[in-house]
Amino acid sequence: MKKIFSILALMAFVSPSFAEEYMDFDRGVNLELYKESMESRPLPPPPPTGFVTARFTTDCHTFRLSPSNSSITTNVYRLTSHEFLNECHYVYVPDPQPSHPGHGPHPGHGNQPGHGPQPGHGPKPGHHKSAAVEMQDTKGQQLVCRERPGRTFYHNVRLNVNRRDLYPWESEEFTVCAEQDRVWMSRQDSPYRYNVYTPNASYGTETFELRPQYRNPTDPDADGVNVTEFRYDAPYFTMRLSDRWSYEYNGERLRVRVELFKDKFLSDKSLGVKYYEFDTASDYEIRFTRDEFNGNDKSVSAEEANEPETRANKKYYVKWAFQRLGRVSTDRFVKKDRTDKIEAE
Repeated sequence: MKKIFSILALMAFVSPSFAEEYMDFDRGVNLELYKESMESRPLPPPPPTGFVTARFTTDCHTFRLSPSNSSITTNVYRLTSHEFLNECHYVYVPDPQPSHPGHGPHPGHGNQPGHGPQPGHGPKPGHHKSAAVEMQDTKGQQLVCRERPGRTFYHNVRLNVNRRDLYPWESEEFTVCAEQDRVWMSRQDSPYRYNVYTPNASYGTETFELRPQYRNPTDPDADGVNVTEFRYDAPYFTMRLSDRWSYEYNGERLRVRVELFKDKFLSDKSLGVKYYEFDTASDYEIRFTRDEFNGNDKSVSAEEANEPETRANKKYYVKWAFQRLGRVSTDRFVKKDRTDKIEAE
């Protein structure tokens, strides 16, 4: 009896073609042939396994340095990088319940009207087989992920900048960043070009050493030259300027662009542009008359240049800019605010 049940259980796991070929009960069961057949068949792929991915935060700090006559060693700043682990694994997804074919009579209800097999609603050939295949096709696993904190990385960083010469209006910025176990200097804003030496871990502090190589001119200080006076003493306009950095620019020249405007009700009119050059000094004085500008601007017609004066259009002002000529700074024009409006006869 046990042998018969064993044979029936074995038949449940073999294909009909194998049963037909190897299990002829009139001739007996050839298990050796079955074993050889199973060994020659490819094994099913293993079920998918989970996996873990990691991401790291980036922390940065900007060091701002002022002019100095000696080397600079900055304070120590701590950078922190956090690790986050994304753990993913597969979970079993149960099959949906198959639909019940047909609507035959229910037990205990008999053949009541409306409960018997209806035309077109009975079981169809192959219906049970297709439902089983559908269940097998929908078997699968769903990927589930969650993120959790991991390790934390700490970096104590500082800069050691060798001696360099900066002008009073110049400054430098260096940004140091850390991510995981890496530390780097991401950018620099400085008139100098440096050789940067990788961090040295000394007493738990990673130090960047910067050695200056050469410098490039920077733009002039916008607050280096300012108007101290703008007045009218017929027939001259007088404009006085002060130079904050005359000592640093000694031996170079300054160019000033002056554009005279007439104040009008709807739109102000430019009377023209003139340029003046000076040797660098602590103060500059510019004198000009209105007639020196009339006609310099093509947008001003002869009628406008010689129109009768009224109290409403007797006010004038200047838009101006300056330019450094030399090696200390670039030659970029620095635009300044307009002067106050003053009356002129």
